[in-house]
Amino acid sequence: MFEKTTEAGKDYEDSKGVSTHDIHVQSVLSPQDDQEIKDQAFELLKDNIDEELDPEEDRAVRRKLDWRFLPLLTLIYGLNYVDKASLSWAVMLNFREDTKLKGNEYSWVSSIFYFGYLGAEYPANILVHKFSVPKILTGVCVSWGVLMLAHIGAKNYAGILVIRFLLGISETPVSAAMIKYVGCWWKKSEQPMRYLCFNSGQGGLYIVFSLVSYGLGHAGGNLSPWKYIYIVLAFVSFTLGGLVWFFLPALPQNAKFLNEHQKMVAAKRVSKNMTGIKTIVWKNYQILHALKDPKTYLLTLYMFFSMIPNGGLTNFNTLVLESFDFDKYTTLLVNLPWSCFSAGQMWVWVLIGRKFKNLRIAGLIIPMCIAITGLSIVYATEDGGANKWGRVFAYWMINSCSATYPFAMTLTGQLISGHTKQSFTNALVLITFALGNIVGPFAFKASDAPRYTQALATIIGTFAACIAIGAVLGGYIFYENRRRNKLYGNPAEDEDLQLQGEIAGLKDKTDLENKHFRSTCPVFIFMTSVLLPLNTGALMPAIGLGTWSPDDRSQIRECVEYAILEAGYRHIDTAYLYGCEDQVGQAVRNAIATGKVTREELFITTKVWPTFHKHMEDGLDLSLKASGLDYFDLVLVHWPIPFKCDSDDGKPFWPKNKDGYIARDMSSDHITMYQQLEKCLENGKAKAIGVSNYSIPKLESLLKVCKYVPAVNQCELHPLLPRRDLCDFCTSRGIVMTSYFPFGGNGAPILKNEAIAEIAKKYSVSSSTILLSYHVNMGVSVVPKSFKPHRIKLNGKIVYLQKEDLEKLMEIGREKPHRFNNLNFDVDLEFGKEDW
Repeated sequence: MFEKTTEAGKDYEDSKGVSTHDIHVQSVLSPQDDQEIKDQAFELLKDNIDEELDPEEDRAVRRKLDWRFLPLLTLIYGLNYVDKASLSWAVMLNFREDTKLKGNEYSWVSSIFYFGYLGAEYPANILVHKFSVPKILTGVCVSWGVLMLAHIGAKNYAGILVIRFLLGISETPVSAAMIKYVGCWWKKSEQPMRYLCFNSGQGGLYIVFSLVSYGLGHAGGNLSPWKYIYIVLAFVSFTLGGLVWFFLPALPQNAKFLNEHQKMVAAKRVSKNMTGIKTIVWKNYQILHALKDPKTYLLTLYMFFSMIPNGGLTNFNTLVLESFDFDKYTTLLVNLPWSCFSAGQMWVWVLIGRKFKNLRIAGLIIPMCIAITGLSIVYATEDGGANKWGRVFAYWMINSCSATYPFAMTLTGQLISGHTKQSFTNALVLITFALGNIVGPFAFKASDAPRYTQALATIIGTFAACIAIGAVLGGYIFYENRRRNKLYGNPAEDEDLQLQGEIAGLKDKTDLENKHFRSTCPVFIFMTSVLLPLNTGALMPAIGLGTWSPDDRSQIRECVEYAILEAGYRHIDTAYLYGCEDQVGQAVRNAIATGKVTREELFITTKVWPTFHKHMEDGLDLSLKASGLDYFDLVLVHWPIPFKCDSDDGKPFWPKNKDGYIARDMSSDHITMYQQLEKCLENGKAKAIGVSNYSIPKLESLLKVCKYVPAVNQCELHPLLPRRDLCDFCTSRGIVMTSYFPFGGNGAPILKNEAIAEIAKKYSVSSSTILLSYHVNMGVSVVPKSFKPHRIKLNGKIVYLQKEDLEKLMEIGREKPHRFNNLNFDVDLEFGKEDW
């Protein structure tokens, strides 16, 4: 879809005029690839490897996957946590007394779980690499049920040690299996939010079982209250194992709830990750690649330091809270918000992630900052009195650190390519996960009870270490991406490079071998985060989608829908002249109908053509009728020249006089046209009004008599036509400038400018990104147009430019400005030396 190439898109065709889309199969997928590719999903893909996914089909399959998999995977992650965290409830209900634990023996019972986890970690990762994930998870759930029942029979220290050790072994495959499974079904951009959903199940089930434990503590009966907890956990484990067996398919080709085409779509979605989907071939050389990769060590160090607090607080949190002078039953209830902080914060990140992408590094750092704040308050204050509930709230804040775990786990699957390398790195990360959890409980010494001040000080240090490691990791990813873009080009901006990277992923190449692999990192600032205030009080998104097309306009509705729903655009620019307001309006209504956006979130601009100079409101009414909208957010006078016209529909658009020039109506002027639009502002048909193609003299004459200062002046602007005097004039009067033709019109000639290309090379981005960033950095909005999905998405991203680079860009056209809009009106528009 969206095959038409406009403006920026034409720059990406080869010199012979053949689109890269047409040469993908011949140039990338060779006959030898069939022999080399061992990925189990390749049969679904090889006949469609070069096809662009339909966004609506993509969304439909994603929704099916979410509804089918998320509930079960969330329950697995939740149960994975509460079965080991159950000690924190049991210890409140006579567990230590019944099992005759003394001194630091409870710390050993907490830690022995992770000795089992540690010993089984590497074999478990090989198991996950070789076998079906759903079968592994089924076996894991059943083993949990058996071991939960075994807790009931534990009579002493030795017995409970053996059971906890075996429980650690049984849980070992879960994290690696989930990482592998998520990589089989979801795109890189979707994975962090799914992990956050899964991990919120930990906090959710913890809350549920805290309430269950509170109730069972008062239930009475022949057994000790803590034993009933394990009976309930066993029942849930067995039930979940059955559900996993029947409802989780291993791979897209096994998904009975998808038809054949949807299976292909599911496989194609994740092929773009460049990590492949599933292969069982073990490649020893990839282990060496993992050991040579700095990311391996940064990820393992982060996991180790972040798990020291987890290992201690998971098992000692109720004991720490009990030291705040609560009885054991009240402690169970007061501890509920502890989990609310982790589960709630994960859902906050999910909501943020719907609007902003590439939050992984921020997700490693920000929750730790919240946690260290809460822990510092607890450490520095005393119990009781007026401080008591303030300390309790600060204590709840500590569990914000739990929100970092899903981000840390997703990074392994997204920064690492090559199935063996990924499995080996997963094993190392999860080994350090176990080591951190082993060390954690021993920070809580019996001699330091009940305040555990030494343990709290230790955890403050580990939080600080995590913040530092997260920052270093983010810096390294940014550096490595820039280095690769300079050497090999940017696959995000070249479909052919992207496809080569996908094929390399299916060949099971590591990220060291696949030169087109890029680690996900927040390099760009998204246009949805840049808003320009208008003099009406409204906020206009700095980047919008232009909809002018000189030829076929049939794809504009799909284009606008894609821009809003998939690329995150909120600003759409159209005009009566463009003849596509009906499609723009339909796309806006369709987008709103999905529930993902509201009309208030969107900013729709149109322009009234100068043939309506005597009845501008009638011209706007035609635009409103065509679009089906109740109002436009911004309405502009398209040109400051009244054209002759006697028809009600404003046609012909280009009336000619006998000399072949535009026939102007001398009985009107640009001021009269604007004053008619002021009535549209007052009656609510326009939320803001402005002008287009107005020079400084035109604006000066208008400002002397207008009732409302124009909110916007839309003109051709780019480094070859900087018009800084006009921009400065408008800024001083509270008028926002908008750029059209940011790439120089059809063919995007400015993209070939060597000075711009040199700056683009410095930032490891395309010339188009530099041009759009130039405007936004200067406080100018810009409305690039394209019908290609990857270009629409890329045009929505900008980078911060250094002052020296902005000055270089402004100098390009200062002496000899060049205009690409060459319409000849046979009239002085008063633009000076670059006049018409």
